[in-house]
Amino acid sequence: MNPPPRVWEARAVAREIVYITYAPYLPLGERATVGGWELIPRAEFRDDDALDAHVAELARGFADLHQLPAGAGRGVGAFAHFPSGAVGESPEDNANVIDLRRALVVAVLDGNESPVLPEEEQDANAAHRMLTSDNAGVDVGGIDREGGYTATYTGGRVRWLNGGIPVLPADRMPGDSLIAPPADLHVPTLPRILDYEYGSAAWESIRRGTDGARRLGRAIDWLDLAWRNTSAITDDLRIPALRAGFEVLLDSDQTSVLRDRFCALLDDADAPTSTRTSTHPRTGKVSTAEVSDLGWWFMRFAFLRNDLMHGRSPTNEAWRHDGKHHTDLGEWWLRQTIKETIARNGHEDVREDPLWREAFRGAFEYLSDHGDVQPESSEDEIDPPR
Repeated sequence: MNPPPRVWEARAVAREIVYITYAPYLPLGERATVGGWELIPRAEFRDDDALDAHVAELARGFADLHQLPAGAGRGVGAFAHFPSGAVGESPEDNANVIDLRRALVVAVLDGNESPVLPEEEQDANAAHRMLTSDNAGVDVGGIDREGGYTATYTGGRVRWLNGGIPVLPADRMPGDSLIAPPADLHVPTLPRILDYEYGSAAWESIRRGTDGARRLGRAIDWLDLAWRNTSAITDDLRIPALRAGFEVLLDSDQTSVLRDRFCALLDDADAPTSTRTSTHPRTGKVSTAEVSDLGWWFMRFAFLRNDLMHGRSPTNEAWRHDGKHHTDLGEWWLRQTIKETIARNGHEDVREDPLWREAFRGAFEYLSDHGDVQPESSEDEIDPPR
């Protein structure tokens, strides 16, 4: 066996490169599909999932390069291939990987508990099941097939190339670089159901090539940023990021316009309104508006964002609404705005809980097979509860 190369060398002949697409921090219990991608749990990955047995060995070695927190277990990490074929093939275009991450972001965050739940309905173990956008990360490694080495970049503003990294454990030496996890990476200790049907709906919606599709993708990016678990991103930064998500998704930077478009998506048709009064913190100008409770939350969220963006010091009261922190409410309502946008793109089923969705379809299929349900039109179909 040749020793692993220690430097990149210019060669007169082309080297064959295989590409491993890997989600190193994704807890995946069984195989799933998102858009055109197949996701394979690391623990279930087989040689015949790859181009050949050698590529499968390289793929496992690439996965081993990713460090995990202590106690993460074997249920973390998933290989992916696109659009069909095998692990080791090129993802064809970096946009495919970016959009896969976006689809995974909405899928992993969707099951996090709502902050608007009454206290008596909240799960005491919710934190053990929670996921962050760090869990949706996707890495693509180009690996020299013959030599078995790869390279990684680290850093965001200061980019650092680490070349000649041996992929196979037998070729590694003490001090060889490993791929560090994101700061403050959280790996859940209790199982969670991930809604990959919702992820597929997001994938389809953000790949339509329209202005709305591009705005949706960018809004998910802002949600992604706001949900990074690192303590380096403070709430002073998360609030403006969440507001930016609303702006790009709802296509305006005017608070009153955003409020009305937000409420048009999420408010009940008969939601009561009342006159609310606000005072500009700098000019003292008093304004009134006829808004719903949800619309008033958005206004107060916007007031907080404006204080932060203009260097003012918000009061403790300004950070909260009905006893809930605006960071929690902002991420929740941005998630719901994204979800409702995707639902209105022809994916109405994503509004339903994935367990109910699966149970309802199974029951309907069973009854249909036994002749007990024979709808003549869509109006005769059974609507699941909301």
